[in-house]
Amino acid sequence: MHTMWIGTCLLALSGAFLSPSAALVLGTGGTVALLPVLLNIHGLGLANHWVYGGYALLPLSPLGLSMTRLYQMRATRLHILLQLPQVQSAMDVSDWSLLPTPRAIDRRIQQHLAEHHLTGRKEPALVYTLAIDALTDGEAARDRCALQQAVLDLADGLRKTLRTGDMIGDDLQGHGQLYILAFPNPSHADSEQTIARRLRPLLDASRIGGWRMAVARVPEDGSQLQRLHWHPLEVRGVGA
Repeated sequence: MHTMWIGTCLLALSGAFLSPSAALVLGTGGTVALLPVLLNIHGLGLANHWVYGGYALLPLSPLGLSMTRLYQMRATRLHILLQLPQVQSAMDVSDWSLLPTPRAIDRRIQQHLAEHHLTGRKEPALVYTLAIDALTDGEAARDRCALQQAVLDLADGLRKTLRTGDMIGDDLQGHGQLYILAFPNPSHADSEQTIARRLRPLLDASRIGGWRMAVARVPEDGSQLQRLHWHPLEVRGVGA
């Protein structure tokens, strides 16, 4: 009896370190190996329904533990992937333009501040807000399909102009604003105006109409997107 139950427990525990196919082979082999023990117990009249039940489940015991471990590993990997800022930003997108929402921008800002805390670097981040007049003007907003396409074309141009790691966010339906999160070269003192001048040709060439731009510096002007202190820029668009 002791030999059988010890063998069953060892087989079940071994499944935690094996693939499902190997666990099934081991369970089946263990069942065959312990068959003489079961016959001996039966011959001595010591077998009962518990013994037969344990023996019947013996092939599946290592397989069950192996499958549990496999699903746990997959769940852990999925959880880690969902915590990546890139994945979270891709999941948190605007229905109107498929651009990241302000919450995704804010999450990237918090990651930037956390990196500052860990590394001790003092590299600011710049957040530009672009107010589009057509989205707050009832008459101009009637042709929303054309305006939506103009915003998408502008976003494509901005992606090609901005540096790797910069982000574009959409709060167009809520407040008629487009956000641009940029990480400038810390060696340039006039980086705010430099980036604004780089964006100006794209904005003038776009079909979004009038626009106004403001900028905030993180963390000097705040650490949360909705609580930033904005500084209007003299760069203005047609009709502004």
